[in-house]
Amino acid sequence: MKKLFLPLTVLVLTSCASPELTKAVTAEFTSKKDVKDLSVCIAEKSDTRTFNGMRIETTQKPAKDGGVSLALINGSGYIDIIDQGAQRKIIYRGEAAETPWGKISNRKSDVISDIDSCL
Repeated sequence: MKKLFLPLTVLVLTSCASPELTKAVTAEFTSKKDVKDLSVCIAEKSDTRTFNGMRIETTQKPAKDGGVSLALINGSGYIDIIDQGAQRKIIYRGEAAETPWGKISNRKSDVISDIDSCL
């Protein structure tokens, strides 16, 4: 039993962190609104939602060239807001909502709706 427990634990922990999450783009948007206005609006909308029974908590960190990266904690997604001069590019990566065993609860459509309403 002990011999089975360790490999199973390692498998579960490694499958939770997907390096592909930062590569796979779920949706892209453009907006003429300010980076700060977009990040505040998206974070506020996301923080009012829950994912798998837990409240979403959005963290924000500055990105290069005046952009912002949002991490949707408990929601397993990332949103990059990139300043491109006359417009902002919003890139949503939300594939972590899916597990190797199937979808626990997929909130991609909720995030896309939140981003869309902030544009």
